[in-house]
Amino acid sequence: MKKVLFKNWNLIRIARFALGLFVIQQGYETDQPIMLGLGILLAVLPLLNLGCNGINCVVPPRRSFFQRNK
Repeated sequence: MKKVLFKNWNLIRIARFALGLFVIQQGYETDQPIMLGLGILLAVLPLLNLGCNGINCVVPPRRSFFQRNK
């Protein structure tokens, strides 16, 4: 877990984390729980290095019924 939290930080990951913290702060100041929840989500994803980044979010093509039964 330490490796995920402290390794491979780049500019985009830092910017995503900063955006999440900003949205948390705005949600807290304006007393909007939905915005606060969205900010928490936006802050946790880069913290754990999760999310889509290019090729990793490709959904495999759906196989037809006949291809599954072979």
